[in-house]
Amino acid sequence: MNPNASKPKLLFYLFICLFCLPSFLAAQTNDCASAPLLNSAPTCSNTAGTLTTSATYTTIPSPCTGSNRDVWYRFVANSVNPTITITTGITNIRLQLYSGTCAALTSVACGNASITASNLALGDTYYIRIYSSTNATGNFNICITDPAPANNLCGSAVVLT
Repeated sequence: MNPNASKPKLLFYLFICLFCLPSFLAAQTNDCASAPLLNSAPTCSNTAGTLTTSATYTTIPSPCTGSNRDVWYRFVANSVNPTITITTGITNIRLQLYSGTCAALTSVACGNASITASNLALGDTYYIRIYSSTNATGNFNICITDPAPANNLCGSAVVLT
């Protein structure tokens, strides 16, 4: 058997993995500054994530329950009252919504598996910290839904003057 026969196949897989790995890593992050962008929509479009034992704790003041290892996401507000939902079997899952920048975060809301935010500024970027209050690990799905505006149908159009 030729020991060099499998080299082209191995190089092919390594080449493919170089392109797959960055997209896999972009799914979540342990720090606010490199948080991947989530899309919001009128219906839930899940993004898969994982809390692992290798996730690190972000040292920030938190009015929410728990200060454990976390992962981060961000989104741009398309409505003033989006709903952020996590579906999971992780024990004591928590999420926290922040405004501002990663250097100066302001807590907006806390929740167990869902937050319906209010009074967000359209077009501003918001950050989501996901963690378990008991350091539990596991997989989750996260989505951000925006309610349809009241005037999205012809029959309920807003009169302009």
